Amino acid sequence: MTKTLHTRHVGITSLHVRARHCSNSWSQDGQAAVKLVNLFPAVQELKLWLSVEFVRNGDEMADFRPLKETMQSFGEWELTRGKVVVGSLPVSVDENEFHYYSDDLWDPSLNIDSDVVLTVLEGMSEWKGLENSSLEFYANCNGASLEPSDRLREAFLSCSRIQSITLEELKPADQMTKEDFNEFFQQNKLPVSFTDRP
Repeated sequence: MTKTLHTRHVGITSLHVRARHCSNSWSQDGQAAVKLVNLFPAVQELKLWLSVEFVRNGDEMADFRPLKETMQSFGEWELTRGKVVVGSLPVSVDENEFHYYSDDLWDPSLNIDSDVVLTVLEGMSEWKGLENSSLEFYANCNGASLEPSDRLREAFLSCSRIQSITLEELKPADQMTKEDFNEFFQQNKLPVSFTDRP
């Protein structure tokens, strides 16, 4: 989209964006978010639907650094209202480097959703309009778990100004972890909720 746009549109204050982010250098313009912010510098209301597709090739780990940079780019807007909806999709690669969705990857043991949540939170933490924004995250499969870590807790804390965070079908790994998370959220007054898919 940004290839055909060259003029800054200072009169546009509201954007609804549907985008796909692909990990591991799979045909993507890493500067697309930066270009979008530069083209529409006066945006105050943002609705972003982001599908995160991670490519897993053997033991290769997904690289989430570009995702963090993408989310950081949107932080330049002085948002009065922001809504971010994120979902993750697993993609595999065959011997001909053909990318396809694989049933084998729809597996809660991958815990990839936890990494996506962590990365998105870190990317949003410095948003100028964070206190006017909300985040909804949809796990890629039933039973996906949220893996506890100091880094994840720091990521939640860094977004304490956000209006709300909703995690659908993404639950703490076990009862003890769930109790720890709930206590952590309550002690720090974090607006985080877990929901089930209807």
